[in-house]
Amino acid sequence: MEKLDIPIEQNPIYRTNTLNFTKITQEQIRQEVKQAVYLHLKYEKLRTVQREISSLRQFSKYLQDKRSDIQSCKDINRELIEEYLIHKATNGSSGKSNGDDILKLRNVLESIGKLFGYANLEGLFINTNIT
Repeated sequence: MEKLDIPIEQNPIYRTNTLNFTKITQEQIRQEVKQAVYLHLKYEKLRTVQREISSLRQFSKYLQDKRSDIQSCKDINRELIEEYLIHKATNGSSGKSNGDDILKLRNVLESIGKLFGYANLEGLFINTNIT
């Protein structure tokens, strides 16, 4: 974190020195996420960015288990997001947590879309997906 050369707003009691991207198993997605996270660190609190990374880890695990053909965010489409939303809704975790995870996933994917010019990432989510 110190190498980033940007001011990072974080909790003074719970200091964080690193961000862990290793559980994002798709190498191309990991690199895309790192770029978006760097951008988000400039204007988001560190805890928010950590939650975004956590949401991407969950999504990466889903891709690894169910859709190993997806290796880049440029391959993500609405059909895949609908499959993932169904998975999240039926895996037994709480609804409030799911809504926050989906919101964080949307934030990162939309940033990746803008950074890399992936038009497919715009409009993947509709407001009713986040409840």
